[in-house]
Amino acid sequence: MIISDHPETAINDIIEGSFSYNVTNTVAGMDTTPGSQITATLPNGLIAKTSLWANPFIDIYSNIMDYNNGIFQRDITFSGQSHESNTTDTVNDIGLFFNELFYYQPEELKTEWSKDLSRYESAEFYININGQYVIANIVEVTTNRIVTPPPPAVEEPFTTYFQAKVLSSNSPHAIVDEIIEGSLSYAIPQDNSFQAMFSATDVVPGSEIKATLANGMTVKTAYSANPFLSLNSYAIDHQNGNYQRQMNFSSHQNTLFNNGFESGWPMVNSIDLSFDENFTQAPLAVKTEWSANLTDYNNAEFHLMIDGQDIIAQVITLSTNQEQTVPEPVPEVSLNVALVTNSVPSEGGDLQISASINNVTELAFEVKQWHYISMPNGIQFPISLPTSMQLVALENNQNSTSFSIPSYWSSGNYTYHVVTLTVGNGDIAQSSTSFVKLN
Repeated sequence: MIISDHPETAINDIIEGSFSYNVTNTVAGMDTTPGSQITATLPNGLIAKTSLWANPFIDIYSNIMDYNNGIFQRDITFSGQSHESNTTDTVNDIGLFFNELFYYQPEELKTEWSKDLSRYESAEFYININGQYVIANIVEVTTNRIVTPPPPAVEEPFTTYFQAKVLSSNSPHAIVDEIIEGSLSYAIPQDNSFQAMFSATDVVPGSEIKATLANGMTVKTAYSANPFLSLNSYAIDHQNGNYQRQMNFSSHQNTLFNNGFESGWPMVNSIDLSFDENFTQAPLAVKTEWSANLTDYNNAEFHLMIDGQDIIAQVITLSTNQEQTVPEPVPEVSLNVALVTNSVPSEGGDLQISASINNVTELAFEVKQWHYISMPNGIQFPISLPTSMQLVALENNQNSTSFSIPSYWSSGNYTYHVVTLTVGNGDIAQSSTSFVKLN
């Protein structure tokens, strides 16, 4: 032991560990072979390791120096991207470092493991627990070469297409209500059984999130990204035959994509798709079913950050077919009617009515409106003939009127109604309120 800030680890303590990696499956310094892992057991019983959910599982950094006198030096570091332990302690970092001299040009990646520690200029193990570093000299090395069978063939990425309507944006590249066209391509994991918490990375070429904004800007997962996507889900068993799953697809490395070329400016910080769904049976860990009925989702959102500015959009169409159409907006009216007083004396009197007709869409259209009263015996008494009204986008039309209730009308409970008929599609909206004519 050299250095320890950790309160439960002392100088001269011994750490037992193991290290598995695959030389032939290491590309660009990343080992993506399942089973590749760094594990260490501290004297207090804490077991720390690189996470098996991570992919790549191990990062490998190698630097070779040629001294031009027949002597070479190689520094190589093995570390993990994600870590875990068997306790509540947080493992922030774990790795191994080797510095060796050679009298020949060595391989870039370490494949020879001499038990003679004098061969190493330096051989160290390091770990950070709860923000406290432990650095140890490696005092013994043994080897056991394990031949890993090739992973099973992975299918081509599955693709679904989406359109999303911008809900909010503080970016100059998108404004509210604009439509974003996009696609999601991802590989379904080999083990996709129900899991309460699932996290994995997608390393299959072709996996990506791609989206084109209304201004023509296209953002996507970078071709050079590997892993390409992070897949994370959280499932809840409500214990009554109902389940809920929250699923997120996140791009690892992003780029602009215009005229067939990638570009790093403006900076695309993040691209994400998230879905919240209910099920009547235990769902799969990763989403494979893509209902086009958006009412099947509690929430479906697309999130994009460009130059640190957020664009949040609601997914409005989903399809496994690239040909999509944005649903045409339809006229919609909401009504509300209220009375100044809810009773009329036996000798009769004026009924004061306040009605609001609200256009809740950004369309302009025409409605016909009329009023009537339902009498105590169920007969409908017309108050006005249908009249035309032109509503502009998001108009809230307020109007007041009065109607004289005759003395000879019978006492009892009455209902005052306001009705609109939308010209063009025939949709009817209505609102009502009750009043009493006293004895």
